[in-house]
Amino acid sequence: MGCALGHHAGGGAGWASGKLLEGHALAPAPLRLVRPDPGPLPSPNQPLTVADLDEAWREGVPSAWSAQRIAICVLDAHGTAMPPDDALAFVTARSRWMLLSAASARYWRRGAAVGVRDDGLWQLDRAHDAVRSARQAVRERLGLIRRWAHMRPDRKVLEANRKRFEREREAHAERLAARRAAAPPRSSPAFVMRGFPTRCPRATAPAPTPCGPTPAGMPRRDSPARAAR
Repeated sequence: MGCALGHHAGGGAGWASGKLLEGHALAPAPLRLVRPDPGPLPSPNQPLTVADLDEAWREGVPSAWSAQRIAICVLDAHGTAMPPDDALAFVTARSRWMLLSAASARYWRRGAAVGVRDDGLWQLDRAHDAVRSARQAVRERLGLIRRWAHMRPDRKVLEANRKRFEREREAHAERLAARRAAAPPRSSPAFVMRGFPTRCPRATAPAPTPCGPTPAGMPRRDSPARAAR
């Protein structure tokens, strides 16, 4: 099942939400996974496809599935008789565990859904009731996999967001460094903090300096109003 990465929908073409950075710049909204419509679940009356099994076995073959059910699914999806080794290779490429093995055919009774031909190939009887049951199991598995996919974050999205955050942080650090290099040096701070009362301080307040701006409502150190106190 394919996917695409995009911005959150909203005003500003994906810039509606973000974090306020120094310099009044808004960071773009985090990327999210845009999931295409997976389409309807397969019908138990129709043969399975390789795509169905790729999606259903994304997390591996369910441990409760019997060897015969696994073989039914593989043969149904390919639509032809298969050598046991090819069927096993198909499942092994999609799951680290399975009950199916080359020796499984020994335990399939006469009249089972999967039989062994004289040339050794595994052949499926699609009219068998077990085939419909296996298709229904794949259908239920697909429904579960799709519900899981919408409830947990996608690793590709997490990695893309991490890399983009690192790039934005480096670019922001470069902008700040350039701004500091271009700014004129300061000879003294704009104001200092002074405790009062001076003998037993209980609070602090900004004290004006002759070379800096005076906070509104406070007399300068050398003003007549302060000198008269």
